[in-house]
Amino acid sequence: MSEYFMWSERHQPQSLDECILEGFPAHVQNTLKSLDRANKVPNILLYGIAGTGKSTIARILAEKESYHVVWKNGSLLNKDNVTELLPVLTNRSLYGERRLIFIDEADGMTLPAQYALRSLIDPRYEASWLMTCNFRKRLIEPIQSRFMQIECSLPSSSERDRHIAGIVNRLQKILHDENITSVSNDELSRIANDKYPDIRQTINEAQLRYSFLAETIAAE
Repeated sequence: MSEYFMWSERHQPQSLDECILEGFPAHVQNTLKSLDRANKVPNILLYGIAGTGKSTIARILAEKESYHVVWKNGSLLNKDNVTELLPVLTNRSLYGERRLIFIDEADGMTLPAQYALRSLIDPRYEASWLMTCNFRKRLIEPIQSRFMQIECSLPSSSERDRHIAGIVNRLQKILHDENITSVSNDELSRIANDKYPDIRQTINEAQLRYSFLAETIAAE
């Protein structure tokens, strides 16, 4: 295709069913599915190593019609930025939806920002909070204690093969959407094992190796 794009962005899952949850313990999978079915979600912190789908899962949970979502990147939040959230919490949204504050990469917040944020995560503001981070220990304890904490990290060794199989299935779906059908599961499994557990890097590697096939098909 003439237009360049990243497959990991173009083919982001649009529902929880499209996410690769096989690497998570059964109780985590069940909790996420229950939260996805709910009209409202509690304060949730998704934490774990990079590339396992935390931000994607959080985005899907946030995209409910009952919410007015305010998105922030924690790496860009300082104390002043956090205090600017107070009017968001105290003023009604245009259509009266409940507010959901989504802070990605929350462990990038400065300590002053975290201490300022602590007082805003309060039931009286009738808002839900959704955060992701790689390193939970970088968040102060008063913030951690205000969240349901869900680990999105490596599965046990006994579950690794099932997780790899889920990644391969996702890769095949992406390749199919790109009109590429000539890549075997064995090839994709080797890529998934090599880049494991980073799903984003796995998809990037598949694009590096096989995107030319889509160009060839388009030219025929």
